[in-house]
Amino acid sequence: MDLAQAPSGFFYNHPQAGFCIAINSQMTLGRQVFTLAHEFAHAFFHSQTSDVIVSMPGADRVRERFADAFAGEFLVPGDELRRVVGELEHFDNLDNPSLVVHLQRHFGVSFATIRVRLLHERLLSQSAYDALAEASPSRLARALGYRVHPADMGSYDLHPLESQPARVLLLVRHALERSAITTGDAAEMLGTSTEEIRQLLAQPVAGEGERRAQQDLEDAAFANRER
Repeated sequence: MDLAQAPSGFFYNHPQAGFCIAINSQMTLGRQVFTLAHEFAHAFFHSQTSDVIVSMPGADRVRERFADAFAGEFLVPGDELRRVVGELEHFDNLDNPSLVVHLQRHFGVSFATIRVRLLHERLLSQSAYDALAEASPSRLARALGYRVHPADMGSYDLHPLESQPARVLLLVRHALERSAITTGDAAEMLGTSTEEIRQLLAQPVAGEGERRAQQDLEDAAFANRER
């Protein structure tokens, strides 16, 4: 996705629905999170004068810089960042990319966002900030045992259901079970086939290994008490 040509997101103050935010899904998850916080700033501070604000190159620079600053502080509060960094004082310094990955995962933001916040809070020098750009945060995260989403590795070819939050799939399944929507409705909403929706509704039976594991856990849970 060329974000020099396409918007990363937009805010719309709908006359009936109220505040609405759309996020470009063809971005890394970290960029999507930052854009969401950025659009919050437009909703909270700029909705009095504008009903629609599109975040893309060429937009009002002052307003966009404010929204970026708000998003950074919202996602990584300066006080909390300094507190967490203080807990890492037994490490030499923060130019170690593994430590920055740890901070990134603590706050649930992108590697780029945590780098910028460390720089803005003067916890990282400009030279260290520049050097960290050469690191591969996704590979480091995997080495440290963190889960890495395919989008963060540059792959956006996800199955339509895999791109949906678990809560959305749970709500769709519940609506289907109550016959509030049809399988065709669900397939259209989620951008997939009716066969995939039927699989979403399936009640798979536990295999032998799963049953054995569950039985072991039950035996341990009730070892010293009545069932």
